[in-house]
Order: sequence, then structure tokens, then C-alpha cells
Amino acid sequence: MKSLDYKAAGPFSTFAARMPASSRWRISRAAAVAPCGDRETGKLNMKMHVLSGGRVRIRKGIYIPEAERSDMIELPVASILLRHAQGNVLFDTGCHPDVAEHADARWGGLAKMMTPVMKPGDHVLTGLASVGLGTDDIDVIVNSHFHPDHCGCNSFFKKATVVVHAEELAAVKAPNSVAQGYLPVEWDQPMPIDAVTTERDLF
Repeated sequence: MKSLDYKAAGPFSTFAARMPASSRWRISRAAAVAPCGDRETGKLNMKMHVLSGGRVRIRKGIYIPEAERSDMIELPVASILLRHAQGNVLFDTGCHPDVAEHADARWGGLAKMMTPVMKPGDHVLTGLASVGLGTDDIDVIVNSHFHPDHCGCNSFFKKATVVVHAEELAAVKAPNSVAQGYLPVEWDQPMPIDAVTTERDLF
């Protein structure tokens, strides 16, 4: 199985598609390409679901420098569920449900720069329910980074361990982190955090 590549992301950027091996991890070297995972039989197979984590409107210039300052773009927020024989992994958790109707109250001024435009109910919790899972069924959350459209539902997964790169954890604890779009209400949760620095298996 190919590794999930990761690099600590800058403000309003996506995780890097290419990076040195020292900044990568794997779900499982032994995972086979098969229809689904089965905890009871212990078969090392896996199934992937792409779940909606909301939708945001953001300045187009963040991604396309030559775009006009007033140009905006709407982007889907995705969360990836990996169902493995040894556990369920969620890659990013999307936007918190409250921001569909009360973005200013939760995100403050950031909501003017990155505006949620999804309908109520369009979040990862709904997606999990559609495949028969609840929040307690998730064993591991892997966060590409800690901006609120990527970790907004972390707080619901009380039994999960959060895996994130050590550089990203340092970034959210920096003095200027809120100005960089890192909101403690979203990323600073009581679940254990596993800060990684190199490629390794989750299970």
C-alpha cells in the first residue's frame, strides 16, 4: 500500500503531495487491496470512504496568485474514512457542524476569509452514520494539519488518538498561531496526540 504523504501546511494551504520519506507515514504495510476490513476475522484488508466534511468559500488568490483579489472559489471539504481490520482511521474531520449556521460565533474573523457555505447536516458525522459508524468507532484521526476546516470535528471522537506531524503541533502552539488560522476551540482537544516525525505504520 502506498504511504499517505504529509507535510505541515502553511496558512490556508493543502498538505503537500510530495515530500521526503522522513515526513511520511503508512496505514499498514500489510494491508491488502480488498473490499473491506473485518475486525472479527482479523483479515488484513481495507475499505475507503470519501465523506463530506462541509464546503467553504475562500479567496481564489490563495491558490492562484494571479487571480483578482475579489475573486472567490468554493471548495468541498473532504474526510477520508479507512476501514481496516485492525481499526478505523479518519483522515481529517472537516468543519464543525455549528459553522453551517453560526460561523462567526465559532471561527470569529476567520469566517470572513474562509466562509462555510454548506447546509446544516453536511459534515463528517452524517457521513459516518450513512455507513453505519458512530464517533466511538473511530480509533485514529490523522490530521493533515490543524486549520478548522480539517480538524473541526475532532472534538467528537473521544476514544480516538490524533496523529499529526510534530512540526504542525509546534505551529499551533506558536505565539502567532491564531493569526495563522489555528483556532484552539478546534484543535486543542483532550484526546491523546501522537506527534510523528517520520514514516511509520499506524497499526
